Amino acid sequence: MKNNILWTVKMATFYSLLGLFLQVIMFNIMLASSPTKAQNLKSVKVSMSVEDVTLEDALQTIERTTKFSFSYFGENLPLLQKVTIDVTHESLYNVLYAFAKDYGLVFQRINNQITVRKANTLQEEKLILGNETGGISGTVIDKETNEPLIGANIVLKGTLFGTTTDNNGKYKIDNLTPGEYTIVVNYVGYAKKEEKLTVLDGKTVELNFSLYPSVQDLDEIVVTGSQSDRQKRALPNPITTISSKVLELMPIENINDLFEGKVPGGYNLDIGFSSRNRQTIALRGSQAFTTYNNKVKTYIDGVEVADYGYSPLAALDYNDIEKIEILRGPMASTLYGSGASGGVIQIFTKRGNNKGTKVRFKSYATATSTPYLDETPIGQSYSLNLSRGSAGKDFTIGVYRSKSALPYPNNGINDEKWRFNGGVNITSGAFILNMKASFGSSIYGSVNNPYKLKLAKERGWTKAPDSWNKIPDRKYTNSDQLASVSLRHIIMPNWYQNITLGYNKSAIENNSLSSELVWVIDPSAGWTQVDKFYYLNRNWTKRTLKWFTNTKQTFGKNYTADITAGIEHTLQSVEYLNSNLDVDPETVSGLALDGGILTNYDETNTGYFAET
Repeated sequence: MKNNILWTVKMATFYSLLGLFLQVIMFNIMLASSPTKAQNLKSVKVSMSVEDVTLEDALQTIERTTKFSFSYFGENLPLLQKVTIDVTHESLYNVLYAFAKDYGLVFQRINNQITVRKANTLQEEKLILGNETGGISGTVIDKETNEPLIGANIVLKGTLFGTTTDNNGKYKIDNLTPGEYTIVVNYVGYAKKEEKLTVLDGKTVELNFSLYPSVQDLDEIVVTGSQSDRQKRALPNPITTISSKVLELMPIENINDLFEGKVPGGYNLDIGFSSRNRQTIALRGSQAFTTYNNKVKTYIDGVEVADYGYSPLAALDYNDIEKIEILRGPMASTLYGSGASGGVIQIFTKRGNNKGTKVRFKSYATATSTPYLDETPIGQSYSLNLSRGSAGKDFTIGVYRSKSALPYPNNGINDEKWRFNGGVNITSGAFILNMKASFGSSIYGSVNNPYKLKLAKERGWTKAPDSWNKIPDRKYTNSDQLASVSLRHIIMPNWYQNITLGYNKSAIENNSLSSELVWVIDPSAGWTQVDKFYYLNRNWTKRTLKWFTNTKQTFGKNYTADITAGIEHTLQSVEYLNSNLDVDPETVSGLALDGGILTNYDETNTGYFAET
């Protein structure tokens, strides 16, 4: 009862935080819809029809429809002058300019406040003052092939403004205050390029880039080594990045194959045929040779996955991955806690297409030659991804399905996998909302180790142990669920904050389909073998709440401070049931444990981090 009460309290606390977080999101989105410093008056549209009203009444009508506020300074303002205006979807800039010209006024805009005063007749001055915004657009291509570079990173140096190129290599950054900027273009495998330009009032500057291929990637932008965006050359930690373009060229079946000699300092610990879809990964020798001592943390879209000693990578479809960042060595624990003493693996899935609709379909079939079976095992795999978007919003949906016969003796249950994932991104003013979710499952059966058969044949054994010849009739099921909500708020061009709420659940089931001999203790005869149905069910659930802020400050010409600070809170729940049953576990309605183990416990962890 105590555990149940504790769990109820923790769940109530978690859902209270969830409700508070969603309220913050809604408030921020509403706030983002109001005028900001970056919003251009020429893009704000008004529709109004008034006849013979005072100028002050007309401005109050604009206040109600646009959420801008007017303040009046000076004497003898013509606020009682009669006004007649009839416009539909006209820019606010043009409406105010007409008032300024007709009545000798100057409108000065500061954020969402507009001051009104008399114009100075002794000098020439603009009638509409304030920072009207401009923009930058262009295309990024390969210098040698002229092909567009998809997903190139575009940032304005010294600010947090940036974007990525779409499927045509095009990019666009809007709502920029007029002035001088340095634009930086980064792409994995290409040399970085910088250009200076001037953004003008109400104008969009076109600037195209041609990048040269390069083996150096030190200028690439990563987040794993510092929590915030930073160049690799600025980090003291060794980081390996693998882009989607590189993944497409690799001869791999799943992501675990990357750690078979393809990632420096990394290896995949194969823990046997009965755990084919959940391997253990080590970085720089961090992994002890046991499945439940994993010191490598894995994050998917910023959400820490449940730590149960196995890598979740085998369940992912690499066609949906945009980039992988791998932080090797014990320095990872300074920002990610003791559970990351072996390193960190961050996986970022693909976002929606920035322009138009894109459909990707991929399929392949395999035929394996094997000396252990009379028939040739066949495998099939299908992957479908749909993405669509426009300025300020995009989405992506992906489905993956595979089925493969096994190339060694088994109980007839083939390897089957399926996965669904989706994501939505919304940008509104200074806020960027990202939501993603994925669900996956894999099923496979028991196998017999072919090396045992080979050894028995070589040695001429005719009476090998039963454990060598008999294949247990078991069904293994792995499943996982992952969801994340992330909100980034750009407070100033060089200062932002980010909050992420994550949920991950991983489950493993190991069930006998037919009885098998298991060892039990008989009070009179000691250890003896009896026919039982083996049943194992494990669930790991992790909930994560993380907030951090980052600012970049420049002092003079030679010094820059990059400061990150934040907090991360996780709640992991573990359920473990292991038993030998007298009946088929798939048909039993109430499990009467027979010498089994039932375990339930929670783990709570709160960490604070800061770096300069």
